[in-house]
Amino acid sequence: MRRMPRILLIAGVLLLNLALGVLVGALIFGHNPASLLRLGNREETSGGKPVSMTGLSLQEAYNRIAERNVPAVVSLEVTTMSVERNSLGELFGDDEFMRRFFGLPPERFSRRKGQSFGSGFVISEDGYLISNYHVVKNGVKIQVRFKGRDREVEAVVVGVDAESDIALLKLKGKGPWPVTSLGDSDDVKIGDIAVAIGNPFGLSSTFTTGVISAVGRRGIGNQAQPFLQTSAPINPGNSGGPLLNLRGEVVGVNTMIYSQSGGSIGIGFAIPANHVRKVVDELRKTGKVTRPFLGVTLKDLDSALAAELGAPEGAVYVPEVAKGSPAEKAGLQAGDILLSLDGKKARGSADLQSRIADLAPGKQVALEVLRRKEKLSLTATLESLTDHQGADGEDAGVYLDMKVGPMTPELMAQYRVREPIGVVIEGLEESSPLAEKGAQPGDLIIMVNYKETRSLGEYNRAMQTGMKNKKLVLHLRRGSAVYPIGVAIK
Repeated sequence: MRRMPRILLIAGVLLLNLALGVLVGALIFGHNPASLLRLGNREETSGGKPVSMTGLSLQEAYNRIAERNVPAVVSLEVTTMSVERNSLGELFGDDEFMRRFFGLPPERFSRRKGQSFGSGFVISEDGYLISNYHVVKNGVKIQVRFKGRDREVEAVVVGVDAESDIALLKLKGKGPWPVTSLGDSDDVKIGDIAVAIGNPFGLSSTFTTGVISAVGRRGIGNQAQPFLQTSAPINPGNSGGPLLNLRGEVVGVNTMIYSQSGGSIGIGFAIPANHVRKVVDELRKTGKVTRPFLGVTLKDLDSALAAELGAPEGAVYVPEVAKGSPAEKAGLQAGDILLSLDGKKARGSADLQSRIADLAPGKQVALEVLRRKEKLSLTATLESLTDHQGADGEDAGVYLDMKVGPMTPELMAQYRVREPIGVVIEGLEESSPLAEKGAQPGDLIIMVNYKETRSLGEYNRAMQTGMKNKKLVLHLRRGSAVYPIGVAIK
């Protein structure tokens, strides 16, 4: 009887060694241990159709995600048009004799075609698809390729939102097209399995996996919205492609990576699907995104200054309040400290900016403010940012096969101005006489026939007069350079 425990111990050790041997053998000979993991009984959706996940292994789930979504993920080839300055030609200006003497072209600016590549994914059977704004920026022609299809399909831009880096496109061909399904990014948790599909380095339909490394990551780039961070490998060419959950739903749009080498090091960022859905809905309805305007500059407080002012952690300093803004109308003053927005405590300037950006114009917001160590309760009604960019509430007319819009906050920050100085060219057809003379999307039109065009209203009136008189001289600004373009109206 005393020997029995020793026999049991030896048997237990043998069984443990046998189990370890099986696992090591599986790893060595290529069997996927993930197949041992079984998913629970769940009925999910992918590609817009119900997908039973009952009893699927992780391997089988990956196969199902690829089967449902790869056909709807596309590669984009964008023909871009850039303008180069003829630097020597600038020296002689309009002196035709000197320009001919040195054999210089008649124009001071020359056009140069280029190409950019990225990814996208279809969201409706009638051909709407999502990508990044930076993928299609300055594009004059967009070719779309599906996996397994020899012919390319042309797409047109329905609308773009530079601030969130989202572009909505529409396929020109006939459907129905294979589609993906947008999920709920608010349900995403740290540690969730993540799948990225795209075209890194031109390698079409590349499928990579990782996990969600962080949610609500703020302060990335110039965007106000938070990001999902993922370890799924994302490389140049993945931009605009989907980030999916294990149910095969799109939970984000891959948009950028952190890397010192240019390739993936396991730190990628995706725009959350819920934010994308809101932007795309507006672009689909109106071709543009209307953002709320409060009219304050926000700055984080360091711990020493917060202690001196009696402000709690996360409170935000207001160094400036715009004149005539909703904030000023509500009684907010420069030097105030914002403690909360709609009853939710502030957690830094990026947090407040993101929360304000998610609201709609016309929404009333409750502001808790600390002013000289005294708490105040204020109420502000958000207004449209476009109205405060001098848009006069007008839509831009289409002239010379050109689409324009008001300056965005991103552009005003780029030009270091607090008020609009012109309207921005958002799109140019190849047939546009301005394209022939070197104009490109992103340029500012600051004058039409020597009249300032700070708003869409001023632009419309000046263009209508010029078209009627059959004479137009537009002053365009790109960076620090300003140059005129003359157009003869036939």
